Amino acid sequence: MSLVFVTVGSTRFDSLVEKVCSQELLAVFEKLGYSRLVVQYGKSCAQFTATNSVNFSVSGFDYKSSLDSYYDSAELVISHAGSGSILNALRREKKLVVVSNQSLMDNHQQELAQELADLGVLVQSSVSTLASSLNNINSVTLKKFPPQNSSAVKSLFQNIL
Repeated sequence: MSLVFVTVGSTRFDSLVEKVCSQELLAVFEKLGYSRLVVQYGKSCAQFTATNSVNFSVSGFDYKSSLDSYYDSAELVISHAGSGSILNALRREKKLVVVSNQSLMDNHQQELAQELADLGVLVQSSVSTLASSLNNINSVTLKKFPPQNSSAVKSLFQNIL
């Protein structure tokens, strides 16, 4: 089953959870060939709706100690713009759509998402444009995110110490 994994992190992102569970988005996912949606909904549990049909299943959870298996299994990740969530998807070379949570203080997620979208490694969207972004996802060629360079970090610390 081809999986879409949605993660909102530890904060509330009611509008994104509600949107990905909407009939509109479920139809888009099916049209794109996905058969399963898993939503890590955090504190937005009231907006989560599990749905199952013959060709599509929706499940979700609030928190787990590790999301690695979901990132590993997903063909598409839709994420809030938290840096940890973004890096988890990009390091696994997943197709990534990032939706900034506009309700957060100083809108720092928007800045990060915009910078990475400008680099061409992810698609930036909003809740209101998510269906359109997904409908166009297969026409977008994303660049590979550079691999983690632990030797650069080690060198930095060696120079400091």
